[in-house]
Amino acid sequence: MRRGIIVIVFLTFALSVFSQRPFESNLWSSFVLNIKQNKWAVVTDLGFRWCDSFIQEKRTGLARITIDRHLIKNHRLGLGYAYFEHYGELISKENRLFLQYATGINLEKAKLNLRFRNEIRTFNNRNTTNRMRLQAAYFSDINRFVGAQASAEVFYTP
Repeated sequence: MRRGIIVIVFLTFALSVFSQRPFESNLWSSFVLNIKQNKWAVVTDLGFRWCDSFIQEKRTGLARITIDRHLIKNHRLGLGYAYFEHYGELISKENRLFLQYATGINLEKAKLNLRFRNEIRTFNNRNTTNRMRLQAAYFSDINRFVGAQASAEVFYTP
């Protein structure tokens, strides 16, 4: 019963986000390395995005590192840095410092996560903006090293 309610809440959130903007094709791939030691974790992420419609660019490369501290069961606080290069008509570079809070529920071979992240974004070392984002994600283990994730995000830039 509890799992059913969680899945319904997630799907409602995801559908409400997609209904605010017409769906556009995106394919994001990432290599993620998660190293855990006691209550600490270091997460590195190297990725490439094709047809990234969120920023109206054709291709994006990224490198990201996060240091997470596990507070209590299924609650984490993290600090991180991300570097993006957007390739389109012009090449733009973006640096992001971020603070995040994440919580989740472990299912049998899957996880349901909710993450709030506040980002300070700097473009081409000139323009700086602050952006907050809320992400709901469903992650399923395929095997020990490979998994699949579906997620929906809401962004707010004051």
